[in-house]
Amino acid sequence: MSRYYTFHIFETGEPYSDDHCQIVKDEDGNSVFYVANLTHCPEDAIIGRDLVDAIDYIQAVKYGLELAKQGYDYINWVWEEEGE
Repeated sequence: MSRYYTFHIFETGEPYSDDHCQIVKDEDGNSVFYVANLTHCPEDAIIGRDLVDAIDYIQAVKYGLELAKQGYDYINWVWEEEGE
């Protein structure tokens, strides 16, 4: 029998706006990923500073492997309304 792990995606602001961001939370409500526009500080658009880097990718793969070890074989995601 398949086991599904569900992530919740929260989004604020309008695309291309200064305050646009997305947050991914796990089933326990813990934030596991955050991304936002860099319109306030475009000089921070540097790999490893505010941009995703190779270590971030490896950590995501490791997280997936941990879920697989716990018996999960599928991932779902749900877009949540702001403020939920």
